[in-house]
Amino acid sequence: MAKTLLEAKKIWYKYPRTDRWVLKDLDIALEKHKIILVTGPNGAGKTTLILILAGLLEPQKGKVLLHGEPLKEQLPGARRYIGVLFQNPETMLFNPIVYDEIAFAPRQLFDEEAVKKKIHIVLEQLGLNKEYLNKHTFKLSYGEKKLIAIASIISYDPEILLLDEPLTNLSRKYKDKILELIRNWREQGKAILIASHDVEEYTNIYDSCYILKYGKLIENRRSLQE
Repeated sequence: MAKTLLEAKKIWYKYPRTDRWVLKDLDIALEKHKIILVTGPNGAGKTTLILILAGLLEPQKGKVLLHGEPLKEQLPGARRYIGVLFQNPETMLFNPIVYDEIAFAPRQLFDEEAVKKKIHIVLEQLGLNKEYLNKHTFKLSYGEKKLIAIASIISYDPEILLLDEPLTNLSRKYKDKILELIRNWREQGKAILIASHDVEEYTNIYDSCYILKYGKLIENRRSLQE
């Protein structure tokens, strides 16, 4: 039986000074070894859902459960279990040198020797050589910035990954690399949610696809891989 790691139950959310509910009575469960694709038009609420699942926004009604317990009561420590990749990697990179960028989160959890080991493991997973560690983050290409943003997340090995448009504006080379990484994460037992308006890019890797429209998950489709 699949194990649920993160779950939203009866979530309602609207932004301040608006009357429109972005999410309405929404339920979703993220399980080990599973990839969920949430799709829908721009403005449908996909990013809002990710922010709520990550504990970065609090819903007006409903609750988010991590390991069966309220996420809110486990913050901020619970964030070590959840990795969030935002659409634009430039919003995530704030250290001038790549090494310090990748090391930032694990330095909050481990000693420096352990951090060094984790960084080199991450580089191997991403297929990047050690020369990247001394590069300036602002001089990287967009695709390289995306990979370093991913590295900064997986360096602390979260068990849940929330990915907002992970393939947008990337060349085929980087898209294929990230799709390979996502497949590997599933094999490792991670629970993965991908938010994207582009279903076709993910057809062969997702386990379930939900359409977010008018604040609700209104349709469920199975992956063509089955």
